Amino acid sequence: MRVHVCGEGGVGKTTFVLTLVKSLGSVMPVAARIGVRTERPYAVEVSLGPVRVRLYDYPGQAEFREVVSTNLAKELVAGGHALFIGDCTRPDTITSLEHWAKLFEGVDVGRYMVINKVDVCEPDVGLIADVSSRIGARYLGAYTFLREPEHAVRILRSLVHVAEIENVGMTGGRA
Repeated sequence: MRVHVCGEGGVGKTTFVLTLVKSLGSVMPVAARIGVRTERPYAVEVSLGPVRVRLYDYPGQAEFREVVSTNLAKELVAGGHALFIGDCTRPDTITSLEHWAKLFEGVDVGRYMVINKVDVCEPDVGLIADVSSRIGARYLGAYTFLREPEHAVRILRSLVHVAEIENVGMTGGRA
């Protein structure tokens, strides 16, 4: 199963992925990217019971948008899932998920959305409902990855469970 972790820079995408690596006892094949500016996503594989999940962590910085949209997303998405992450302290990162969703237009992917950093602020429920509806994403909830790392595992379990029930974007196998 492939999960493409998308969103603006600084929303917690890499924290989410690294938390899963640490929590699930996986080995990180490449150096962490926090603070490193690169145009390529890095991929890491974790196991959640019998399901192997390959996570692609995309750079969210504005200068990489064109490269990500034209070269990377299209070649990696078929049969996968898109996990859109926004930051409740920055509402613009939630509305910008519409841009990220456009990368997956015309491709059979499951779409999921989570909001990070709820330890700092209350999420705007109306905005979240509006955006998740416009991008066709199932809202999995609002969490904090850094202070409560078990939330990352809970999100991944929810995503895997919903994907298996709905059999959305499951072509391409379990790894």
